[in-house]
Amino acid sequence: MNMIYLVTGAAGFLGSNICQQLLERGDRVRAFVLQGDPAVKYIPAGVTIFEGDLCKEEDCSRFFDVDEDTETICIHCASMVTVNPDYSEKLMAVNVGGTENIIAAAKAHPECRKLVYVSSTGAIPELPKGQVIREVTQFVPYDDGKVVGWYSRSKAIATQKVLDAAAEGLNACVVHPSGILGPNDHAISETTGTVIKIMNGEMPVGMGGSFNLCDVRDLAQGTIAAADRGRKGECYILGNKEVTLKEMAGMLHDACGCKKPLFYVPISIAYHLAEMMEKKAAKTGEKPMMTGFAVYNLNRNNTFDYSKAERELGYHTRPYEETLRDEARWLVAEGRIKGNVHPVDEPSRRTSLAERVRSAMKRHELVQNM
Repeated sequence: MNMIYLVTGAAGFLGSNICQQLLERGDRVRAFVLQGDPAVKYIPAGVTIFEGDLCKEEDCSRFFDVDEDTETICIHCASMVTVNPDYSEKLMAVNVGGTENIIAAAKAHPECRKLVYVSSTGAIPELPKGQVIREVTQFVPYDDGKVVGWYSRSKAIATQKVLDAAAEGLNACVVHPSGILGPNDHAISETTGTVIKIMNGEMPVGMGGSFNLCDVRDLAQGTIAAADRGRKGECYILGNKEVTLKEMAGMLHDACGCKKPLFYVPISIAYHLAEMMEKKAAKTGEKPMMTGFAVYNLNRNNTFDYSKAERELGYHTRPYEETLRDEARWLVAEGRIKGNVHPVDEPSRRTSLAERVRSAMKRHELVQNM
């Protein structure tokens, strides 16, 4: 029996990495892309392109059509991502309606062996700081302060629909990635934009707070592992250790010699500054440099337990230092970094460290023999 992996959102940061890893292990991949999407050029060669609209049920159904001797596994990675917390009809149509269409198509095609839905840690009800956030089985999208912003609420609603379908018999599971970091982010996400600002010396002042970020390559591996081994009706957090903006800036400095912010504003002051910037932006029509929602995301509880994915999926994360070094190297190669910034080659750093250790040992031996 032949197998084809059906990947939505394949032109995106995570989706393109999923396609690449599937190809590298010899799998056949069909990618769902919006007609005329210029990002299609970032989909790896060897992937079959299917053009359609997630909001159209008939397009989703055709995406699942295969020959009689073929089975499929669908990885539904596509979604509309926004840092605007306000309600958007388009956001709901894509993230909720599109997911409903994919679920319906999977149900209507018995040759579809499995559906993996890529949700978000933002869809999980937030707990007070000091408590560890783990997987849940019920996603309440109401604005009760536990699921903040309409992007997260849309993902919560869609996640519940996938779990409901699993309860009704569909072989489906869910992964919850936290933030995404790493090379080849051609769309330049908010996180990559922050890395660029730090590397270009355009962030003299930073903020307190923390991120939870994962290397996109590790998230792709974890998502594929969910397709291979994820249990029906189960959710898996794909997270990492928390990292502060100050720590991240320090790692970038070590990786490429860029300047670090001179000081870091406490969260309480950051909220006040964001309010002032948003009021000014409302008058000028320009995008505010800082928003209250961005400050919230730094201040929220970003401690996630991803041990379930480690146990059941073999999920793992590489060190932040490695991810940031690789991303810095890619950004320099892409011409997005100004000035004299040169990412350090890790093997050379390791050799230098080894040489320093050997030198210290020799000096110690000389002292001992005196």
